[in-house]
Amino acid sequence: MKYRAAVVLCMAVWLSACFPTVKMPDDTYSFLDISGSNRLLVQPSIAGVVRLGPTQGVGTGIPPSILDGYRAAARRYLDTHGRKHCQIVSVRQHFASEVEVLLKC
Repeated sequence: MKYRAAVVLCMAVWLSACFPTVKMPDDTYSFLDISGSNRLLVQPSIAGVVRLGPTQGVGTGIPPSILDGYRAAARRYLDTHGRKHCQIVSVRQHFASEVEVLLKC
């Protein structure tokens, strides 16, 4: 189990360097923008994952106050990447600390 967690952590560090990021006051978020799908996948930094803790990400879900941070980061991402016209329809936990943002563009 420890090995799997280490691999996931290493992959998260590597992947966060490959995707566009948005720096917010609370954290730096990485985005996977699947063109044509009207959705974004948002991942916090490693520090954000650690701050979220192992139980909240998987067991009890991400608290609404933290989801608001994801929403604000997604809005900034859209505004700075030429998609100001897009509306955020919903923000929901996708996997552990990853959040899916559904859009209407």
